[in-house]
Amino acid sequence: MAKKSEKSIPEKVDAHTHVSNDKFVLYPPFPDAIKIEITSRCNYSCSFCAHSKGLREIGDMDRNFLYRILWGLNLLELKRLVYFY
Repeated sequence: MAKKSEKSIPEKVDAHTHVSNDKFVLYPPFPDAIKIEITSRCNYSCSFCAHSKGLREIGDMDRNFLYRILWGLNLLELKRLVYFY
């Protein structure tokens, strides 16, 4: 039997996954940082990645599409733009 000072398993899970009510807004602020995956070519097999599970094709992002994204992002006040592959 659990001690009174110990939290139950659901309480422990809620402590790590709870989202405060102030985050539930109709119009959340636009993110100040964006990550863009420019290629799905990868030699790793991370368990969380769709590539390693064969759920998407291997290849690079179309350059014109990337340029359109970058042009649109140029109009925003981002603090950070990260490319990853």
